[in-house]
Amino acid sequence: MPRAAGPAWFRINRIQERLLGYVLITPVALLIVALIAYPFLNAIWLSLTEKMVGYPAHFVGLKNYSALYESPRFRIVAWNSVVYTVGSICTKLVIGMVMAVALQKAVRGNQLLRGFLLLPWVIPTVVIALTWRWLLDLYRGLFNVGLHDLGIIGAGIHWLGNPDLAMLSVIMANVWRGFPFFGVSFLAAMQTVPQDLYDAASVDGASAWQQFWRVSLPSIKGVVAIV
Repeated sequence: MPRAAGPAWFRINRIQERLLGYVLITPVALLIVALIAYPFLNAIWLSLTEKMVGYPAHFVGLKNYSALYESPRFRIVAWNSVVYTVGSICTKLVIGMVMAVALQKAVRGNQLLRGFLLLPWVIPTVVIALTWRWLLDLYRGLFNVGLHDLGIIGAGIHWLGNPDLAMLSVIMANVWRGFPFFGVSFLAAMQTVPQDLYDAASVDGASAWQQFWRVSLPSIKGVVAIV
């Protein structure tokens, strides 16, 4: 009997641990379902119906998607979304990587510089939007005023009203807002790379670029893919 009590107690303890785990993750799971899963599924259902405020929804199947696909505006919007997404992510990736490499070395003032570079990420989005709207203003914007005072331009540039500059302007604002997150993520990943790998690469005669390309980048590719 004493011998059987050991395995039985172990099984009971494992069951209790599993139940405790389920209990602990239940609030988070319910929160995810309430805030993400339900709105997402409800949006899909609404896209398959014809819904007017104050009237019941009527199921129309893929009619809305068919009308959307045939609309020339949809193609323009889809293309602009692709350009905005690719341009923003690629630029943030490059600037974030440069930021991480520059801050990787333990030099004096690095901690202060890291905190300063994180400011765009911690500032509320509404404040950033209003700030960039002021910076790009046609008459009082800092960009136009500065370029005019330097004698580079005569009349103000309509950054947000010019079709050739509007996309660049919103990408620039988005990059400024998001590159600190990329940089900090890459920096944290680089700091987990063993120093022995860099020392071995230096002994083999690898340059700084070769160390980055052959040691740093392969070691943080998982973080790069996730970010």
